[in-house]
Amino acid sequence: MHRVNIYFHGNCLDGAVSAAIFTLFYQEKLMADAEFRYHPLAHTPGFTYDKIDFDGDDNVILDFRYAPSERVKWFFDHHATTFTEPEHRKHFERRTELPPHCFWNPSAPSNAGFLAAMLKKHYGYHLPSIGERLLVWTDMIDSASFPSPEIPVELVELAPAFASLLEGSTDPLDTEKFIADLVAGFSFDDMSHDPYWSNRLNRVRQTNWDQVEDIKRVLKLKDNVSFVDLSHSERSGYNKFIPYYLGPAALYSVAVLLYRNRYKISVGTNPWHVLKNAEPVMDIGALCESYGGGGHSAVGAIAMNMEEGQKARTTAHAIVEKLQKHVEQIKHEQAKSLL
Repeated sequence: MHRVNIYFHGNCLDGAVSAAIFTLFYQEKLMADAEFRYHPLAHTPGFTYDKIDFDGDDNVILDFRYAPSERVKWFFDHHATTFTEPEHRKHFERRTELPPHCFWNPSAPSNAGFLAAMLKKHYGYHLPSIGERLLVWTDMIDSASFPSPEIPVELVELAPAFASLLEGSTDPLDTEKFIADLVAGFSFDDMSHDPYWSNRLNRVRQTNWDQVEDIKRVLKLKDNVSFVDLSHSERSGYNKFIPYYLGPAALYSVAVLLYRNRYKISVGTNPWHVLKNAEPVMDIGALCESYGGGGHSAVGAIAMNMEEGQKARTTAHAIVEKLQKHVEQIKHEQAKSLL
């Protein structure tokens, strides 16, 4: 049987929705009876594609960094830091398939929305109505363009609740079932009535409120930059909007986290702060890239190995200081403009 390997950003709503959309497209436009295998990827320290064989009949990368391999036929991403080496971008630009199979747009709010738009433009593929409604949420969630911090923190709406569930999941069956349910045409409302999901959603919401209390105890806010150190106990997820929910004066947030196999520094811009677009604008993805990480203009992360706990904390403090100085620069520029 013709096998399609889909490699995608794991523990991520955008990555999983992208995998479902591509599956639906492939079944309708290319091969209805293909076999699909899903491979979630993580931005771990020193990640490369060296140990991935790309042994499918078709290999697809969605919502993750570029792989300069002739075995990769399809590629869709929207991360500004997708090319880890200059040669990788040159390889991408040499692709000459018509119609094109490889796409990149760092200004797209979500990879799922970008993917759907490119498939419609170049292949005439139209999502079912459920998928079109879902893209409104993937754009909002991945670009952090919520109307208020209550939506991603209180998790009343199903879409951000599912996003939080996937982000914190350690069970690969969760992602596989999530993709399968979307491919089968189930809406989030349909899925929420399935005991498999309703039980997990209840746990996620409770865990999230526990996390609010944890962060409230350790959050430090100075010069419009919040800092949270949660690196002394292992956790499976982190709601990056909680610092803004608890401390709306924070323009930027920095957190140090300990996951099962790595340390992570999370860095973000408060999407509700009045200075979020003030000049000079800080490119968070580029800032994280300078420390070996990556991301988008408003949010990014850095992963470090298990033996680098102290380095992670030191790096996080250095980023806090850099962001505090940047806030000073913003305020200085605003004061000058008033003279």
